[in-house]
Amino acid sequence: MGQLQLTSLELVLSLLIIVILNSFSLKLATINEHKEIYFINRYLLKQSEAMALKEKISIENDIRFTPFGNVNLAKSIDIDGHQIVISLGTGRIYEK
Repeated sequence: MGQLQLTSLELVLSLLIIVILNSFSLKLATINEHKEIYFINRYLLKQSEAMALKEKISIENDIRFTPFGNVNLAKSIDIDGHQIVISLGTGRIYEK
């Protein structure tokens, strides 16, 4: 019984050490580092809300959605060196 407890304790300690070392070695991503992904996700959320609620919704950069989720203005937006392209009509969005 004593040998089994010692082995379990060793296992827990080794896992704890691995977790601690990984937490120091991994770089955590923040929203500021991935603004383009945050913008695309927020864009798709607002587009979905416009379709679900059947009402006009607008977000920054003069982007407005119709109740069908269509966009009123096609444009390219530069976010930290990433080109985000919004297509007219359907509102398709992609990163160039």
